Amino acid sequence: MVYSYTDTSGASIVEGRAFVVHEGRVYTLAFADLAGNFDGSVPTFNSVMESFRLHETARPATKPGAGFGAFTSSTQSPSESNASNQRDRSNQPVQPEQPVSVPAEPAPTTAAPTTSEPETTQYTSPDGHFRFTPPSAWELWEEQSTARGDTIEPWNTLFNWPGRPMTKALFIWEYFDEWEQKGQQYEVVLAVIEKIPGSQSQAIETLKNQLTGSLSHIYAPSTTRVRIGTQPGMAIQIAPRLGMVEPWSEGPAWFKSVTFYSFKQGDTLFVWALPSEMTEAPEVKAAVESFEWIRR
Repeated sequence: MVYSYTDTSGASIVEGRAFVVHEGRVYTLAFADLAGNFDGSVPTFNSVMESFRLHETARPATKPGAGFGAFTSSTQSPSESNASNQRDRSNQPVQPEQPVSVPAEPAPTTAAPTTSEPETTQYTSPDGHFRFTPPSAWELWEEQSTARGDTIEPWNTLFNWPGRPMTKALFIWEYFDEWEQKGQQYEVVLAVIEKIPGSQSQAIETLKNQLTGSLSHIYAPSTTRVRIGTQPGMAIQIAPRLGMVEPWSEGPAWFKSVTFYSFKQGDTLFVWALPSEMTEAPEVKAAVESFEWIRR
């Protein structure tokens, strides 16, 4: 629950509080901040929520997670929670883990029941270049591949690479934030473009030109080093150059709201287009960490 009040100094405070009921006890976590700072503090509180555990001797096969972003653990063990946060679309109540009791007498010799975790579903690109574990909320919407350089549906302007063998995988992410009580549909695209000569920095400049078209002289890429699975790569964002002004009559520059995770292997360029506002989401981090490049 979220509520607001004015404290004794007259400051406007917003407070968030979560509850779980177990065996006649109520466990609660709360945090508060100035009203203007509250939204920015929510990810920190969610991290505390996700780390909260009520231990039990026999763990269930699946355990709903915690967090006001409604993320639940997937098929990995609790120690792999960084790669397993996913959104729970069900309305089932949270089943907290039971406290561990230390017996006064020696433990019985009967072995505790064991549980097995369901297998994780991996996605492999149709050309066999890569695989990764998509969150359950990501629905595979479209796959396209051409080995002859034929034109495929460009997804904005990302695939305007004439004469290049290409592969595209498009996922639709129906995201809903229970904390904010609002949702958004995101598109997540993974692309492989072959026969791209030159260095990675040259490929990034070429990528920017392909995305921005006739306005490429207005924009410049900024890069940050990242790991895409075990691959060293770049997180690329595109913004107007210093001193340059965008034409007012142009439509929205879609590429400014997207972060492009990219690396280059030989003459093959990999690009993963993700909504910039969601790059810190647990689902995105887990998906990126699970990435494997399998085409050598």
